[in-house]
Amino acid sequence: DSAKQDIKQLKQFIKSAPEPQEIALSTGLDFLLNEDLRQLFSELTIPVYGIFGALDALVPIKAVAKIQDLNPDFNAHVIPKASHAPFISHKSEFIKVLKEML
Repeated sequence: DSAKQDIKQLKQFIKSAPEPQEIALSTGLDFLLNEDLRQLFSELTIPVYGIFGALDALVPIKAVAKIQDLNPDFNAHVIPKASHAPFISHKSEFIKVLKEML
């Protein structure tokens, strides 16, 4: 419902931040492209939590089940009408869930 406003707010945040260094961007992208942390994630013995948006195009909702398959102790909460930034679009629910997790 608030996707356009959420994008506008994210763009404002990004514009107000200092420009990232090219080395940081390329190193981050290289990491995402080449590292596979699934084995490490499956071996975690500490509590792991995630808050997801059901309408997220970047981290699809199908990924939550796959993450839980890797580590059954992984606890996820899905906000039904949220996309990739539920901390912006569904701030109250996000904070409530976060407090419960903590």
